[in-house]
Amino acid sequence: MPGKIRKRSEVGGLAQPDQVMTGLTTTYSFLDRYKYFIVGGFLAVIVVLLAVSWISSYMENRDIRISEEFYDAFKLADAPVGENATERGGVPAFKTNAEKFGKLAEGLQTFLADHESHRISDTARVALAAALLELSNNTEALTQLNAVAESLEGTALSPVLHETLAYAHLRQGQVDLAVSEFKKMGEMTANSYLKARSLIHLGDLVNPFTSVQGSTKNAEEARKLYQEALDLLPEPVEQALDPIVTLTRQEIQLRLSLLNLG
Repeated sequence: MPGKIRKRSEVGGLAQPDQVMTGLTTTYSFLDRYKYFIVGGFLAVIVVLLAVSWISSYMENRDIRISEEFYDAFKLADAPVGENATERGGVPAFKTNAEKFGKLAEGLQTFLADHESHRISDTARVALAAALLELSNNTEALTQLNAVAESLEGTALSPVLHETLAYAHLRQGQVDLAVSEFKKMGEMTANSYLKARSLIHLGDLVNPFTSVQGSTKNAEEARKLYQEALDLLPEPVEQALDPIVTLTRQEIQLRLSLLNLG
């Protein structure tokens, strides 16, 4: 996987109970900001996790030019953002997320216009939908996802599709549909990280510390789902865990600690 593409998060977790109070202010601010969109950051990051390795091998065949065009558009998903942000590894910086996702969506739309019938276009549509969600263009995001739902079913990107569909339904206030999609996300993969991620999403929907209109809060159910997610992820033994898994374990542990305080 290219070194440029990294999973990033805006908050870590707390492993020990005596550290919980130190992080409460930050955590509640984080929960308030993201509400049910808690795990991860940019919605399309999960697309990166699953797709980039495939894209890299795909670029070795006769379609290398088209694959490179897709990567040139998609690499903006990892663009730095902030008033003082600077270009990194050939990826430009943006002052705001709106500028970043607007440019990303524009690039992906151009790619799709040029390569509508190419098989990599399905991946591009999922990435475009994620960018559109960040721009609050929820209706168009659902249109893009529904356009590829059938062709991606059963593929490596199927969990990505269902997760992004769930986000889109939540933005529309369709909680029951979001729950269904998060469940499908876990069912469509043998990957323990993605299964755990789907369980965390489901736990967040019933977690009393999150606010989702139309969802029923149940602390015990949230605790059960978080523990199931934690059990799916390996504990550190002799070698360092993948940083994504480590961060996810910390996030789960923090959620469980907050529920215990409540």
